[in-house]
Amino acid sequence: MAFLTPSISAKLCQACRTALYSESGSSAVTGSNVDAGYHNDLPSLRKAAGAGCPICSIVADNFKLDRSRYDATPGISDVDRHMDSSCSISCRLYIETAPDFGVSLTKFDVEIWSAKFTSKTRFRLLPDSDGPLRPFLPHAVQSDSTASAIALGQARDWLAHCRLCHTRCLSIRSAKPGMAWLPTRLLDVGVEGDPRIKLVLTQQDQVDPLAAYITLSYRWGPQPQKLLLQASNVDSFRRGLLICDLPCTFQDLATVARFLSVRYVWIDALCIIQDSLADWEREGATMRDVYANSTCTIAAAASEDPHGGLFRSRDPAQVVPTFISTPNLESSPGNARSFLYDRTYLDRRIISGPLQKRGWVFQERMLSPRVLHFAEDQIVWECLTDTKCEAFPSGLPFHNSTKDLGPLWSVLENTAMPATDTIPDDTGLTTNGLSNHRVASSDAACYTTDMTILSAWRDLVKQYSRCALTKNTDKLPAFAGLAKLFQDITGDAYYAGLWKYSLLDQLDWQVYNPAKRVPSEYRAPSWSWASVDGAIRPFSLAPDCSLLPELDDVHVSVTGLDCFGRISKASLNLQGYLVPATVLSSVEGQKASILVGGTRKVFAQFLPDTLDVQFATGSIMWCLPLKLYSVAPDTEEVRDLVLVNIVLEPVLASLPARYRRVGLLIVAPAGQDFDDICSFGFSMTEDHDFEITEPYSLIRIL
Repeated sequence: MAFLTPSISAKLCQACRTALYSESGSSAVTGSNVDAGYHNDLPSLRKAAGAGCPICSIVADNFKLDRSRYDATPGISDVDRHMDSSCSISCRLYIETAPDFGVSLTKFDVEIWSAKFTSKTRFRLLPDSDGPLRPFLPHAVQSDSTASAIALGQARDWLAHCRLCHTRCLSIRSAKPGMAWLPTRLLDVGVEGDPRIKLVLTQQDQVDPLAAYITLSYRWGPQPQKLLLQASNVDSFRRGLLICDLPCTFQDLATVARFLSVRYVWIDALCIIQDSLADWEREGATMRDVYANSTCTIAAAASEDPHGGLFRSRDPAQVVPTFISTPNLESSPGNARSFLYDRTYLDRRIISGPLQKRGWVFQERMLSPRVLHFAEDQIVWECLTDTKCEAFPSGLPFHNSTKDLGPLWSVLENTAMPATDTIPDDTGLTTNGLSNHRVASSDAACYTTDMTILSAWRDLVKQYSRCALTKNTDKLPAFAGLAKLFQDITGDAYYAGLWKYSLLDQLDWQVYNPAKRVPSEYRAPSWSWASVDGAIRPFSLAPDCSLLPELDDVHVSVTGLDCFGRISKASLNLQGYLVPATVLSSVEGQKASILVGGTRKVFAQFLPDTLDVQFATGSIMWCLPLKLYSVAPDTEEVRDLVLVNIVLEPVLASLPARYRRVGLLIVAPAGQDFDDICSFGFSMTEDHDFEITEPYSLIRIL
């Protein structure tokens, strides 16, 4: 494969030339951070992008992408959607040593701030020269279509290399090495020239248990699919379907599978009986296995529906990052030019596409050991070890894949967390065939969960919460495969999106932009992040956190066969102190003035879960103190402590009292007396430990 040898310089606008080539830019040295000149507003930036400036084009595209993500978030106002005039722009130029390569690189960062979000574009200038970075410089793309033998041949090489050399990419399999696992049904694509594909029953038809198969990740689209496996057409599917009658994406999948010499494929629409609830429940419970044991997942990254196909025509010259003249930069002495590489190169092709916005697709990508994304302009390879594309066939430099679940593999290679069956089950309830374990009370200051694993989980929750679902009731089912993966590795018990160990630690999630609560079928308890729509900021992982309630028990009743899927009801019982706080002023802009204990006025930040949560003056806000942590752990200053409360709303008049969560109340005593925090029912001892000063009661949250 040939290295790209550009012959002309990119056309930079005057603002970018000033930033890079002015005295301030060219004088940047290692370790320095130069404030470079740039556009002052969005109109001038967009004008330069429209004129073809490569830097401004990427910055403008990224801002558009970030803006579209924000606009799609439930709960934001129309005013928030028209705030371009309030944006400010900054540009920084600095030089750092790339630790993996031992070379100095110029970094060029542009940030656009608005009142609600920040769009960041981070460039690295890759010197067009020999050295450690040479294999990772962009290569010329040599074909004008992702359907070409050259493009598919590159994909085949990536797959062969991974299967031969990447031991980590085998670790996600649910079947042990040498053991067999196949889906109930597969599609036999035959060989080149066969006009039909056939449905096979893997056990009944005696398919080789070690046979390789490929899975498809695609969007169903807004229109109902006409070709579906149903109870009435199983026999005709087994006799065969003409490939020419299939949707374009399915036809292209058969082409790719044959090119990769993989005989079987799995497509949900054609391998699950769509009009059978029993079959859906049975097969849906195996999604972790279906994707984790596949040889590769083919992702239709550029298509809105099954008719969009995998393949795209392209201009090869537009695929590869452009280059700019860099004669005076310290990081590239003697090099006349450098490639302009931005850290969002992959995001703009994959994550921002129509496919990756869908909730079901998120776990398909994460569970698959290998994914081939057929994007708008090239094929992209992702596995647990590498991220590559046609322009960077040896790997994208400085790229951290969101598929990298490193903490999980560390657990696999060392010692897993205690298994669930080590917890006594003497008080368990059995509902729908499931044992709802009674969770033992834990020391409020003791963390029993491996925080590294929890950190990986919270990152997945954060990403997943930004995805869209056609049915809100799919919130937990569409995440069930990942939950099964975590349980397989850790042995922990799962409760509606949360884990038993350090469950209290996971209750302080918050919603970025709350939406109105839409009446719908029950999907999750109010204490679970799965009960709300929109992007979630998951629970905090403060290392010096004191947990204030005690966990009594958790009950979750599921529907169907998948214990990680849909649930019909759930409750969380805590032993804690419930604080009645009187609202002194209307809760606006998240700021609240409340009266605690009848005498003490406290200012706090109220974070509602949904927009319909309102507290009028004189109303009671029921607060459950959850955790106390320091924002400056190296000091013993009490003013650095933050108290997190769950705000509850009574729902049923019974004993024990029942509540639902409606938000969080954050008390941070900046400029306030520490007694404001102590007024919530506890005090500090001489050795800076905390003790509850009020009696505990049983609090049930639904």
